[in-house]
Amino acid sequence: MRRPSIPFSGSARAEADGETPGHRHLKPAAHKERLHISHPQEALATGSKVKGVRRAVIALAICLTSCSPAPSKPQDIVAVTREAGSWKGHGTATVGDIPSETGRFHIVWETTNESPAGAGTFKLTMRSAISGRPLQVVVDHKGAGSGTADYDEGPRTYDFLVESANLDWKFRVDETTGSYVPGASTAAPTKP
Repeated sequence: MRRPSIPFSGSARAEADGETPGHRHLKPAAHKERLHISHPQEALATGSKVKGVRRAVIALAICLTSCSPAPSKPQDIVAVTREAGSWKGHGTATVGDIPSETGRFHIVWETTNESPAGAGTFKLTMRSAISGRPLQVVVDHKGAGSGTADYDEGPRTYDFLVESANLDWKFRVDETTGSYVPGASTAAPTKP
């Protein structure tokens, strides 16, 4: 098949090519870059090649994302409790100096042996061990009794001021921290 030609006349072009001026035929420069399709089947084949490449790229992307390893299971965080200290006594006292990493405390207290009846008092105050500044009143109770209290004050060194009269007292301080424990589960047990 013969390509179309364009008539061109011009002495400058002809002389640059080493030819004599006159009438001659030149092929346009853009013609070299064009895709020549002589049959409709060739157009379909070219389009299907592009679609095939697209499909292959998409399939590869899906394979790479689906074939990657599954993300690891997050580790369970389990509450770990350690006894920070326990004290007992009669009357007023300052006890403690508990260095705490979390400041999360579970406090169990009890008062007994009130004498005379109705005259016993017990007040337990959590303080900063550095400055002595009161942070929280944990218990303010009259008479014999018991109870628990939970506090979250932040990491620091603590002490406790016990103000008591006419009874015996005791209390225990447990610090709660979170810890990663392999194989542990925080899920509630199921009933059979």
